Amino acid sequence: MNLRQLEYFLVLSEELNYHQAAERLFIAQPTLSVQMSNLQREIGQPLFLKVGRHIMLTNAGLILQSHARKILRQVRATTGASATFGTCLN
Repeated sequence: MNLRQLEYFLVLSEELNYHQAAERLFIAQPTLSVQMSNLQREIGQPLFLKVGRHIMLTNAGLILQSHARKILRQVRATTGASATFGTCLN
């Protein structure tokens, strides 16, 4: 699992539509599908259920959504703190 996959997962979990999520991420839909398949395989559980043309989160998807938000928030905070700290050293 990597940060890009978590970002893709979060956008898809908000859009609940591969096409719309791919457009929002500025990537091709097959790229998003492959990354989500890899993530689900790595986690060992389905994260989405297909419902017609749309999808919905499974219980595992809901849990990952919560954790992914926290992880990405912490990464952004750390990156911002590092940039600020680096400018203090100059």
